[in-house]
Amino acid sequence: MSRSAFRLSIGGRVPRDRGTSFRLYAGLLPYLAAKRWRVAVAVAWLSFLVYGVVVNAASWPAMGRIWFPPATWWPLMLWVTPAIATLGMAVTVLISARVNTFMEAYQMSAALVVLVLALVAGQVTGVLYLSVAVALAVGAVLWGVDALLIWLGIRHLRQETLLSRI
Repeated sequence: MSRSAFRLSIGGRVPRDRGTSFRLYAGLLPYLAAKRWRVAVAVAWLSFLVYGVVVNAASWPAMGRIWFPPATWWPLMLWVTPAIATLGMAVTVLISARVNTFMEAYQMSAALVVLVLALVAGQVTGVLYLSVAVALAVGAVLWGVDALLIWLGIRHLRQETLLSRI
């Protein structure tokens, strides 16, 4: 966010000292996190839409009908995808409370990719069968983990601790 846009958003002068600036920016963090969550989910849904169009267009000569997405994909896209985006955001906040730089937080939270790869590997090897019921159950578990991590983040993220690291 540029200084002028930030000045307009808070309705006045942008302070020069780091502590006050940090407190003002920290007030914007929930807004920015929600915005980034919406962008992540929108990109996933847009990619799903494009993938569905390409798959159906490529298979039209052989299938003669629109067949993608099957019923098992809808709960994954509408229930599990937002849960994974929330998980990423919650884990990043928790990690940010413990590390010194934002790069460390990004690198550590990138380990969430392993969770998604485990689900894909389980599906490919036949260990995990993703029916609609299983997808709904996985989503419910992820939302439960999200709620727990957000609660922990609220309890453990202290502004004083973050200010002392600057």
